[in-house]
Amino acid sequence: MSASDKVNSGDSLIVLREPEQLLRQVLGDELTVLDLRQTALVPMGENYGSSILKIDLVVKRKADAAEEKLGLVAKMSPATAFQQEMLNVKASMLKEIYIFKDLMPLYQEMQREVGVPEKDVIDVLPKYYGSRLSLDPSNREEADLDAVLLMENLRCRGYETMDRKTGMGYAHAKMAISKLAEYHALGLALRIKKPEIFAKARELIDIIPFETNTEVFAGMGEQIYKTICNDPRTAIHKDLIKKQIDDNANFECFYNMDALEPWLTLSHGDFWVNNIMFKNDNGKPIDIKLIDFQIAYACSPMKDLPYFLTGSLSIETIDQHFEDLIDVYHETLLDTLRTLKCDTAPFAREKFDEQLRYDASNQLYRCMMALKFFTMDAAENNIDLNDLKGTVILSKSNDTYVERLCRMVDKFVEKAWL
Repeated sequence: MSASDKVNSGDSLIVLREPEQLLRQVLGDELTVLDLRQTALVPMGENYGSSILKIDLVVKRKADAAEEKLGLVAKMSPATAFQQEMLNVKASMLKEIYIFKDLMPLYQEMQREVGVPEKDVIDVLPKYYGSRLSLDPSNREEADLDAVLLMENLRCRGYETMDRKTGMGYAHAKMAISKLAEYHALGLALRIKKPEIFAKARELIDIIPFETNTEVFAGMGEQIYKTICNDPRTAIHKDLIKKQIDDNANFECFYNMDALEPWLTLSHGDFWVNNIMFKNDNGKPIDIKLIDFQIAYACSPMKDLPYFLTGSLSIETIDQHFEDLIDVYHETLLDTLRTLKCDTAPFAREKFDEQLRYDASNQLYRCMMALKFFTMDAAENNIDLNDLKGTVILSKSNDTYVERLCRMVDKFVEKAWL
């Protein structure tokens, strides 16, 4: 491999080595790699929890087989010292590998067991091509810089994300929240029908793989509060918002994942625009894939809802379709549970609304923090992943952030989520 094929994303050199070892897990022991090219898939500052590499390969599955081109993505350890300090790479890697290798096939098996037609069986992940924690065969406990989850490059098949700064229109948001509801319902059904397997899943998924560095994030609450006070549309709610910020001074909103039945399921954890990819036909969504399950958790499914609904929708969609999308979510959740032969009585609308209010009640600060990242332009703002405090957290709020923050606060107040 030439030096130009390597990807240096900051403090550590992150490069995919020995791809044959990975690919043979899925494509057979005789596979050989004839050519490998790798580059950064996304610009610096577009991904905070890992290094994402674009992998282009030419392979042969057997010595006498035809050559094949593969367009893949390698999700690897984050590159900067700050990211590596914040993230437990082993926990995040094991979690995502389990979801790709084991959990999704379990969900698909449950659907087939009740006669769901193959065309309707859930298929929301990129195709899996192999994984590892290390190249060192003696290292089975810790993830190192060779840890990787290898998957298909969805862009090669025409999938794309929406504009994270402006958010989703209604058609895309409806497809996204419907698929999220199906995913959540499958987790509920797994707990109800196969509790031993669900308990095993929790062992890997029920770990928060990051530490919120209070020193780095110090001042963000004050910065958000200043933005709130400077706009008359949000200033009227400043006391409610100040309480949310004060109550989450140690970022409790990131860690408060109450495991309450009957709502206990497996969440996505980071369900926002950049982690949802669509295939479109003349601007209309015809298929969807979900990515980035690093902070999935066993908790109420509604923990994912305020984060998505207030942080990933366009202003027009928030204004015109907010309630519609909550209805779509609940209806899809119940429809999926019925199909899986689960009792839906515990998940009736009145109980759903009550649980949603409870789950959302401490999430505004988390949503406001996330929105700052969602609405920043990595290139324009010259984001330095070793200096998030200076380049993101304490940076001036742009107009897009202020406008979407107003809608976010309005919805939390309107829905009594405070």
